[in-house]
Amino acid sequence: MGFLLEYAIAMKHNLQKIFSFCVVLFITGCYTTSFLPQTHNVPLFTKKNQVRINPIHSLRVFDLQLAYAPINNLGIIANIQGTTRYYMTEMGAGAFYSPTNFLVTELYGGLGTGRLKDSIIYHDFPVLPSDDRYLGIDVTAYKFFIQPNIGVAFSEKIDLSFSAKCTYWYYTNYYYNYERWERVRNSSGPKSTLAYAELINVKNGSEITIEPALTFRIGREHTKFMIQTGISTSLRTGAYNLDPYRYNNAYMRLGVSVNFNLFKKETKTNALTK
Repeated sequence: MGFLLEYAIAMKHNLQKIFSFCVVLFITGCYTTSFLPQTHNVPLFTKKNQVRINPIHSLRVFDLQLAYAPINNLGIIANIQGTTRYYMTEMGAGAFYSPTNFLVTELYGGLGTGRLKDSIIYHDFPVLPSDDRYLGIDVTAYKFFIQPNIGVAFSEKIDLSFSAKCTYWYYTNYYYNYERWERVRNSSGPKSTLAYAELINVKNGSEITIEPALTFRIGREHTKFMIQTGISTSLRTGAYNLDPYRYNNAYMRLGVSVNFNLFKKETKTNALTK
């Protein structure tokens, strides 16, 4: 009986740990305490008057991408990303070239701006009763980016592309304050002690990020399912860690990609009547 009791107690503790781990994963998956990498806008244009619209949604963020080719070999892109805690916008332009019917190369550059401000307190968290956490963050960012793309269209219904985005970030202010307090049980002294603290308060700071990504689209000629996965690496330019993404450097996004020609070609019937 004693063995069974010890086994039941051990199983209970293991289940509590598994439950706590799953809850933490769920909360961190739905909640963000930093900017998130923007989904790369990869139009893969081949001629003028083409339009592409990509609405993309995940658990933590919504992206809307727009692209238009007003003339041959020139593209314009716009990206909007937002959550309840921040926004990020981008505008850019660049050149595209299609040497064959299935290969497309592009080079875009542009600028953007974003703002993140929040204050979070984890108090008496039910599955981690020994920890209290506080996070305060206030970031205003401007950025300049360059993004080369190369894509292969296997058919009108399937394409695969690789993009590499290099971004220079400039912060008018970067405030980040994180504290973790450990509870002290059965003590007549303070109820908790400070276990870890990180404070960054920088004016006019900068950082560089490099973000490679893969994009796969499959579906019909004008409407496709889209999946993109990428990762970001920060190149520290100062004494502090001003990574805009911090602990959210890798991502995977799902969305829909819609493309069409803004001005349709006239039909044969209309051409004959002229």
